[in-house]
Amino acid sequence: GNTVVKAATSKTAKSIAKTLGEQALDSSMNMTKDLIHGNDLKESLHREREKFKRTGTDILDELKSKIRKKENISKNTMIVGKRKNLRNSSKRKVISKSSPKQKVTLKTMKKYE
Repeated sequence: GNTVVKAATSKTAKSIAKTLGEQALDSSMNMTKDLIHGNDLKESLHREREKFKRTGTDILDELKSKIRKKENISKNTMIVGKRKNLRNSSKRKVISKSSPKQKVTLKTMKKYE
């Protein structure tokens, strides 16, 4: 129950509903336009249904890429330890695992001679 409510009221769900609602409105306007021009409604319905499917798959692909991006970020970070702050003792310091490595050049090699 509670998880469903959270999912339904999330920013992602609202964004999906808004996008699909706009697509439905556009489709209905296009079908009305086809009706006024005397075009075949079956073809119009089929075309708009395909557009609706495409919009839905585009949304899912975008969500999938956002999830992967978040997973990659969390894989490249690690928790070092708690900060020494009495008020916010539960906060943790996050440091990136993959720090950029310095290029090896003659100048950097001379430092170690």
